[in-house]
Amino acid sequence: MEVRFKPDLQSKLEKLATETGRSTGELVEDVVAGYFDELAKTRDMLNSRYDDLKSGRVKPTPGDEVIARLREKSATRRRMVFEPRSIVDHGIAESMAECKAGRAKGPFSTHKNFVASLHRESNKLYPTRTKHGVDEI
Repeated sequence: MEVRFKPDLQSKLEKLATETGRSTGELVEDVVAGYFDELAKTRDMLNSRYDDLKSGRVKPTPGDEVIARLREKSATRRRMVFEPRSIVDHGIAESMAECKAGRAKGPFSTHKNFVASLHRESNKLYPTRTKHGVDEI
């Protein structure tokens, strides 16, 4: 059997054959076999679900009810993830007050400037500490 592909797909197939050291025929055979295996599994799953519906073990759910459930789950997840707006607004207000009071540093043009600022502020808090964290005598 001969199979013809569009040039871009043929190029991808040949590239993969070169990279893997396998023939293009082997690769195509593997792809087709995998497709048929997946198709068989899907058909079995669908047949099983159809049998469940026909026997009454499973009751169908109307589409609008499914959509309503999904929307409720999504809304619940959004409520759980985000903090209440009042907490966020309070944090922003505190940060703005710190900036206005002059207790904020930066912005820094480089990482090196940022680290240097951290060291200066640390030295103000702990002037007798050495690099190793031991007090000087």
